[in-house]
Amino acid sequence: MEKDDYFVLAYRVLKYLYECLKAEETPLAEAFGPGALGIGGGYWRYLMGHLSGGGYLSGVRVQRCSVRLGRVEITPKGIEYLLESPLMEKAAEALRPSGALGA
Repeated sequence: MEKDDYFVLAYRVLKYLYECLKAEETPLAEAFGPGALGIGGGYWRYLMGHLSGGGYLSGVRVQRCSVRLGRVEITPKGIEYLLESPLMEKAAEALRPSGALGA
């Protein structure tokens, strides 16, 4: 998987938000925004829209040309997906060689 593959990006966002939840820290939008992920705004809207629409994130509202962030959190469904999905395991493996496991 490439570093800009949807599942690699989803892994990075979900992992970051799960780490924030466990540490009781407020997630910083800059840490999982398009700049941090190295992607364009349209791809980021797509990513956030599908993570939110799939029930993996809360606090995200995707509009036609923008993403509005409230109190963004990973949901229990997002935690389950992060920890149990074979696709998330492959995404984690894709990041391991470079040592870039976080968002």
